[in-house]
Amino acid sequence: MIADRIRAELDKAKKLDEQARRHRQRAGELLRHAGGMVETQAAARAAGLDPRLAALLLDMTPPTMR
Repeated sequence: MIADRIRAELDKAKKLDEQARRHRQRAGELLRHAGGMVETQAAARAAGLDPRLAALLLDMTPPTMR
């Protein structure tokens, strides 16, 4: 019936909304990580270190310590 179709569409919309929220959250995490990488690599260059080493160290650092 019509009510069942409406419920099904609402369920689909809720699932899509949740999926979009997870994607936005992951995108934010990736942007923060990328920003940290850029800052770390710039600091490494300024200190005369290899930026690849700085990136490796950043990857090994727990997110709570960044």
